[in-house]
Amino acid sequence: MIWNKEAFLSRGYPGLDGELRPPRLEERDPVDEAMRCLTELAMNEEALVHAVGGPHLRARRIMSLGLSPGARVRMVRRAPLGDPLEFDVSGCLLMLRSEEAAGIVVEG
Repeated sequence: MIWNKEAFLSRGYPGLDGELRPPRLEERDPVDEAMRCLTELAMNEEALVHAVGGPHLRARRIMSLGLSPGARVRMVRRAPLGDPLEFDVSGCLLMLRSEEAAGIVVEG
């Protein structure tokens, strides 16, 4: 198993296209306030990856790039139009589309 589906389902919801999405802000429990999607990080803010969602092949590719549960990630910058996003993962700069980053749940 690539990611903990039960834990993600308990905190997320299926999107219209069948992909798992992080919970909306108004749906979050107070206990899970530290949990948010990767796109919500501010510039130079660090967090730990909690879960990687989305289609199986995409999640596998993202985790092979180093964004696996437990990895420390830092938002470096956003492109002028907001997409793609640049992240620092273990000293490597990684660019992801907003759609891909929205499926990654981080804490911290």
